[in-house]
Amino acid sequence: MEYIKGLDHMCNFSDYVYNTGYEAGVTSGEAKGEARGILGAIDLLREEGAAGEEDIRVRIMKKYSLTSEQAVNYMNQKVMA
Repeated sequence: MEYIKGLDHMCNFSDYVYNTGYEAGVTSGEAKGEARGILGAIDLLREEGAAGEEDIRVRIMKKYSLTSEQAVNYMNQKVMA
């Protein structure tokens, strides 16, 4: 009986480790995907030439609920292929 309790405990621990890692991976992937999307939007707006830098900053702030500082940080990054 002790063996089964110990085994059950290890299974629960394994599930915890797996679930924690999975959640961290999903969260990280979502953040990377969002950043890539924001950078892509900035790149497209610049390529179109229809918007100046200030307009782009304001538009991405509204679209992605960013602060001015966050928007500027994105605008200063390069789009990774």
